[in-house]
Amino acid sequence: MARKNLLKLITIAISLILYLTACNEVNLTGDEIAWSPDGKYMAFINVQTQKIFISRAKESDAELILVDEKIHPTQSLQWSESGDYLMYLKSQDDNLGVWVYNMATRSSSFLGNIASKKVDKTLRPTFLPQWEPDGEKILAVKKANNGNLQLIVTSPKNNFRKTIFECQCARIAAKWDRQSKAVYFSVHGAADNRKNGIWTLNLNRLNPDHIFHADNLAEISISQQGAQIAFSRLGISSDTKLNGVFIANMNCKNPKKIFETDQEIEKIEWSPDGQKLACVVTKDKKKNIFLIDVEAKKAIKLTFDNVLQYFGWKRSGNLFFTISYPESLVELSGLRADEKEFSELNEAKKIEHQLICFNEKGFKKIGQNMIAYQENPDGSSHAFYKILKINILGDNVFLPTLMDSTGNLTFFAETAEQNIAATDEFLAKKQYENAFPHLNKYWGMDIRTNDLTKLLDIKTIFNSDKKDSLHIAQLTDAMIQGAFVRTIIALQGAGLNNTANTFLDGFANFSDQYFRQTGQKYDEMIWALITPYSRLHEFDRGISAIDQIMKLASFDSLSNSYLFFAQAIFLYKKSDYPMCIKKLLQSAQLLPVHKDEVEPYNMLLSFCLKNSNFKRISKTDELFSTLINRFPNGKGIEITYELMGDWFEKNMDKTSALNAFQKALILNPNESRLWQKIFNLEKRQ
Repeated sequence: MARKNLLKLITIAISLILYLTACNEVNLTGDEIAWSPDGKYMAFINVQTQKIFISRAKESDAELILVDEKIHPTQSLQWSESGDYLMYLKSQDDNLGVWVYNMATRSSSFLGNIASKKVDKTLRPTFLPQWEPDGEKILAVKKANNGNLQLIVTSPKNNFRKTIFECQCARIAAKWDRQSKAVYFSVHGAADNRKNGIWTLNLNRLNPDHIFHADNLAEISISQQGAQIAFSRLGISSDTKLNGVFIANMNCKNPKKIFETDQEIEKIEWSPDGQKLACVVTKDKKKNIFLIDVEAKKAIKLTFDNVLQYFGWKRSGNLFFTISYPESLVELSGLRADEKEFSELNEAKKIEHQLICFNEKGFKKIGQNMIAYQENPDGSSHAFYKILKINILGDNVFLPTLMDSTGNLTFFAETAEQNIAATDEFLAKKQYENAFPHLNKYWGMDIRTNDLTKLLDIKTIFNSDKKDSLHIAQLTDAMIQGAFVRTIIALQGAGLNNTANTFLDGFANFSDQYFRQTGQKYDEMIWALITPYSRLHEFDRGISAIDQIMKLASFDSLSNSYLFFAQAIFLYKKSDYPMCIKKLLQSAQLLPVHKDEVEPYNMLLSFCLKNSNFKRISKTDELFSTLINRFPNGKGIEITYELMGDWFEKNMDKTSALNAFQKALILNPNESRLWQKIFNLEKRQ
């Protein structure tokens, strides 16, 4: 069973590397990060812990302000125009409520619920609340207990709350007009057909005006100049399935169609100058962005079925989105992208979550593995979540990140996994000093200056009379998560060799005691030890350190450990096939005769031989002999013979190749491929 699990692990890991599968699906939209209007503060949600924090944007080492925790999965952070309040959603007692954090008092207040599980079990809001431009009022859509949707206005200042519209319908989408302060909203799927369409209301009046009737409205967008309104409609003609985008003046008289498509229109948004519309469309799970020139009524497709997330226009006039394959960007007619940047984009292959900035100059890539993006209002910095992994088979870690104008990164790490992921980013760049703050957070102490005796006093920790269970659990997690290895790499990289050796000795002693007292096998943990060294390209240090630790391992466990080691070398240092062969041989030599199946070895051996073009790598023949002697009738041994035959044939030893193919055929006489190989060899002799 252990071998089968090992084979499965190797198959999964190699598939992940060779085929570059996409990052895990995420639901982050960009509303999880919000800049204050003056750009001095950045609010963000730590999606791993569901806590909201506020940070001073220009002070990366400033203390974080904890706003609230246990936040609703539908993230939404918005600052008031004055920057005095931060609005967010929070679920409590089966209700979804609107909350506001007061920067002056450093406290939160509850404004009211907008959904209840009695009406909607998902607690999914149909519309994210919005602040009034230049004011303190909030516009929200509430799901009432009778099933109706209510458009309400509320305020944190004086407990003001007013319902301005109520309807039994599928959806209400609303927008503030920055110029007139009026509310424009669309109604879709109303039980009373007469209520479908676009409405407007000045808050000083009692009743809204129904300014445009339509049964199939989807999205609306108001230009920042307050001069035009854009909206999308589904099924614009009775005999087609086309959807369209229309523009009109603010009274919605004589709307004009400027774009049509057979794809679902997901979002429309005016550019800051009011001259263009970005239109996001989806069909068969493929998302694209069109840029519509409003005056010319012409649309240009920016992407080709590869948009992952759309973050919209920012104050700077930049349009941001992420894609999966940068080479599919097109250079817009009349707009010239920087040739070097554009060339790099087109040459890149299968990069996931590549953040793209588009403006009148063309396209520019910002970075990879970035989601939920927001640009600072002054355009000087970027906030986003960096997608990271702490090991190849682990879950994604979404790390709140700030990038300044020079490209320097600040990670807002809270959990152990986040601090390890942040450490990896700096170790990979050999920025050891930047890694220490995150390692110090992980260990709860400054590992460069503190006395490590208490932390690594293994005899005291495992003393049977006073066994320190919490301490053992901390060090066990550090071993499994690879924190020990990363700490050693950082200390060695910073030239603190004595401290690094202390950690290495403590690591080895703890591993020995842990496995002796728990009875667990080394191979169940060894992958966590190998991966950090491998992915950070610290092979010489890694081989030395892990060999030292594995000297303490049991016989069978050590064999599996070397097999893991061979896998790691192949995955992370693909050109070092001799090292891979050497570790496979060490593993095979340690196994008892007739032990299990040979398939895990065949898989790695096949990859090594084929990727090295069957070169005569040292110890390859010894590895074949060892596998055959130890697995004479093992599952998959016929594949071993066939691989050996291929290797001999490529190295011009036809006699040995024919002998190997014939032995494989005896074990698998119905394999036509073997008959063909034997026929071809005999024909050439």
